[in-house]
Amino acid sequence: MVDKVDDVKDANKVVKSIDEPSPKGLQNMILDEIKSTIPDNSGWVVYEHNGFVHIKKNGVDRIKLDPPDKVTTYPHMHIYDENKNLLNIDGEIVGRKDPAGHIPWNNGGS
Repeated sequence: MVDKVDDVKDANKVVKSIDEPSPKGLQNMILDEIKSTIPDNSGWVVYEHNGFVHIKKNGVDRIKLDPPDKVTTYPHMHIYDENKNLLNIDGEIVGRKDPAGHIPWNNGGS
């Protein structure tokens, strides 16, 4: 179980609610921990298919967990803000193709 904190905007703290995803907080969480941050009846939905996980809020991608591919040769995540901007590990907006938007993710170290 993950300790809960009140301020999810601090990227160095654990994520309390998925409503304001913290890239640094999410990076070290296992999928079940990420799922546990999703409040009931909140518009958030998790889709899993062939190793890919897309987490959407009201139909809009907010988090994507991807296996390695030809370009990004390691498991990684993409995190988007409420305006569909891709974020880097520090929560800063980066370009759609920017490698900084491919955040390494190892499913909590497993």
